[in-house]
Amino acid sequence: MIKNIKKITKANMLNKLIYLNIGVFLFIITLNLLSKFQINITSITEKLYLSANKDIIISNPWTFVSYMFIHNEIYHLFWNMLLLYFGGKIFTQYLNSKQLLTTYILGGISGAILFIIFYNYLPSLQSSEGFHRPLIGSSASVIAILIAISTYKSNYNIHFPLLSINIKLKHIVIFLFILDLIRFIEGTNTGGHIAHLGGAIFGYLYIKQLHRKNDIFTRLKKNIKKRSETDYDFNKRKTLKQKEIDLILDKISKSGYESLSKAEKTLLFSESKK
Repeated sequence: MIKNIKKITKANMLNKLIYLNIGVFLFIITLNLLSKFQINITSITEKLYLSANKDIIISNPWTFVSYMFIHNEIYHLFWNMLLLYFGGKIFTQYLNSKQLLTTYILGGISGAILFIIFYNYLPSLQSSEGFHRPLIGSSASVIAILIAISTYKSNYNIHFPLLSINIKLKHIVIFLFILDLIRFIEGTNTGGHIAHLGGAIFGYLYIKQLHRKNDIFTRLKKNIKKRSETDYDFNKRKTLKQKEIDLILDKISKSGYESLSKAEKTLLFSESKK
């Protein structure tokens, strides 16, 4: 048991996401089994689902994240984890684990926001049964990852040995997106497909921002760091950093750039990028 826990904690981000989804699924199954013994656990599971009802959302804000790890049926879990593994493996060949986690979480949240907007502001959906049906599943997060990596490496080839052909990743993702759109038009799982669209939009925009050297995760990290400092500490740190830069520039004017140490060159380079 301890070895298994250590294995999970040392796993890469992709595997951790898969383990977490499977773990939550087993937890839900266990709760369902307990319900057969007349133990009331419905209220526990319902507090993890995302509702389109604004009053419920306000009282249960954590559902923006919890819903994307919940699957009630094995086939739902299986296909989502298969696509997550497929897209995540390619994603982590070119981007890092923090960016994978960012895409998964924020893609899921984007899907949740679009789901809530559609059901609260489109009259045709407000009167439907779907308004009372909660949103669960990692589909929006998974689609965000697939769209992100297919945008980043649009010409990436997938080899199919049995057919002896190569198919571009973007064509596979386009096919899946069209299939999803058809099912949306047919009216099956409307809320889920709206969330998928939200995840897809985020995945596309996230990569476009990366191409502009604007990583959301890095920006959030910097903002959190700034907020953790008092104004006095921030200004003091900024003043000290400026003094260091001034000393380095003074050294260059007297002895030339080559007189700088490796640390001084690194500091000068990092400051010049800001």
